[in-house]
Amino acid sequence: MASISYVSDNIYQKRLGSSQTANLLRVLFHSPDWAQVFVRLAGAQMSVLSLDARDRELVILQAGYMLDAAYVVAQHEGISEILGVSEAHRDALRDGRFDDEVFTDRQKALVRFVASLIDRSYPNDAALAEAKRHFSEAELVEIVGVQGFAATVAAITRTFDVDIDPVSGEDLVRFSQQVTDV
Repeated sequence: MASISYVSDNIYQKRLGSSQTANLLRVLFHSPDWAQVFVRLAGAQMSVLSLDARDRELVILQAGYMLDAAYVVAQHEGISEILGVSEAHRDALRDGRFDDEVFTDRQKALVRFVASLIDRSYPNDAALAEAKRHFSEAELVEIVGVQGFAATVAAITRTFDVDIDPVSGEDLVRFSQQVTDV
């Protein structure tokens, strides 16, 4: 049970122009203007980044696992599966095996970079240098932003004990496409 009240669904559905329901939205829309920008950024991250969608999901899941954020993990395991992130990849992330053979060299650089961000709030020099060999500057900015966004969702959902929504990965992808232009 959430430790903060949920706003009425019609408050955010009208503002977003979507019938989607979500407990995270029910919390965020206590501050409607902030929440609307937050949702738009979420939509952009799901649809208009330079970063490959599978890499994005690795970043989000890694943040979810490392930050013990059940809500983030529940939402993105389904999305990652749709995008072709294997159970072996998810298991390696969940277990902190960032050098596992399931990952390509590029993915290893990615998950080590993200781990250093989460562990220290900034990357260590070696992790950043390795990431620079595999990712463009735009992708590097997006990786840091996606990780930070996932950490924010983790903080909100953990702080307020937001109940996990029983929603499919397909529904979440569809919703993110709807809210990109909100």
